[in-house]
Amino acid sequence: MEKLHFPRAWPKCLAAGLALGGCVAVAESDAAMAASKSQRCEAYAHNAARSAPTRGGPVRGAVVGAGIGSFSAAAGAGAAIGVGVGATRRVAQRSRLDRYHYDRCLGR
Repeated sequence: MEKLHFPRAWPKCLAAGLALGGCVAVAESDAAMAASKSQRCEAYAHNAARSAPTRGGPVRGAVVGAGIGSFSAAAGAGAAIGVGVGATRRVAQRSRLDRYHYDRCLGR
């Protein structure tokens, strides 16, 4: 076995590394292009629903619950219930938005 001479081996190693990197890049782009329309629309809908503002949420629910509970001198209990209601409402809104964007994307 011959000794590895750094000045001679360096171009071969560089060429092999670049070729390997190119093959990996091409394979990843082919996999991304092969994603089905359903998968692309699902990713789009998820991102669109997460970035859309929602009305409600735990803080708003707590404020409204405390306000309603103050009429019966139970503002703390009303706020606690309002947090649960607000969080549930936000999840429901995001779910509806997700479905809307998914259906709209598939229709194109």
